[in-house]
Amino acid sequence: MTEKRLHKAICKYIKLQHPNIYFLSDPSGLKMSIGMATELKATRSKHAQLDVVILQPNSIYNGLILEVKRSKDQVYKKNGDFRKSKHVEEQNKSIAHLRNNNYICNYVFDLQDAIDQVEMYLKI
Repeated sequence: MTEKRLHKAICKYIKLQHPNIYFLSDPSGLKMSIGMATELKATRSKHAQLDVVILQPNSIYNGLILEVKRSKDQVYKKNGDFRKSKHVEEQNKSIAHLRNNNYICNYVFDLQDAIDQVEMYLKI
């Protein structure tokens, strides 16, 4: 499954199973004109944007943020270390910052992983 299709499937799941949950989805992976991309960039922080943001606090955390990847190989080397890429490094900075501010923030690599994380988070 492509990252784009996985991202859409996660959003569809949340809409269908939890229609009262507010969430945002980063559109940066979508094809758009240079003008639209420039406008979008001007309206958000300079940090690496993550894919799905669930704006539902629970008894412990402020929200759940998921970064969607089609495979673990995009993030991790075979030995478990993070890949040395500017993109992953920037995403890891965003994840660390959000975790330090009382959010659960994780990578997800398939639909079941995302579903499990959403359901676990909502039960806390």
